[in-house]
Amino acid sequence: MKKFKGNLLLAMSLVAFIALAACGNQNEESQNLVDQDSNSIIATVNGEEIYEEDLMQLMQFQFSMFGIDVRAEENQELLESFKPQLLDTLILEKILIQEASGKVTVSEEEIDIYMEQVVSQLPEDLTFEEALEIQGYTEEELRNEIKEMLMIEELLTLNHLSENEFTVTEDELLEQYEKLVTEYGENVEEFEAVQDELRKSIIQSKYIEELREQATIETFI
Repeated sequence: MKKFKGNLLLAMSLVAFIALAACGNQNEESQNLVDQDSNSIIATVNGEEIYEEDLMQLMQFQFSMFGIDVRAEENQELLESFKPQLLDTLILEKILIQEASGKVTVSEEEIDIYMEQVVSQLPEDLTFEEALEIQGYTEEELRNEIKEMLMIEELLTLNHLSENEFTVTEDELLEQYEKLVTEYGENVEEFEAVQDELRKSIIQSKYIEELREQATIETFI
């Protein structure tokens, strides 16, 4: 079942942090890509800016994990084709973080757990301080990024919503179930076994769509 989950963004962020830091100075040229036009505003969400640097970092993270050289001339067309999709990811992330602020809380202990995961997965010959330096992070910045992703994860549990805030019809459930069967075939459980998860997924989609519609979004690329 396809659902937007905050922990996917968190996992991507942490995997990228570890993978790119492990590559060390081999990524020096790729890092230059992030520095280009870093102060250019490419979008705003409810007046809050998204910068070219944010998009370049996400592009670098995504493509570096697949071994794609973000500076190679032959890859530029591919990079350009992914820009709208990746910008949409940043816009959605910004919307969710704004919505989560004041609605959910994340403890320092929860952040510490993820920080420990980062440290434990670094190569033996790389210290946490060296990884931060390679990535151009401070520990505070990394902790804040983890906090925001945990806030999104908690927001999308939907625990803060009232029971009847969104309704899901039987037809919507069956339609979603048919999509699952089409995509996964015999691997899908019986309808009765998955309908609660289907209902939550549909509500989650409606909630995100409502937040998008309420947001004031401007893009400049």
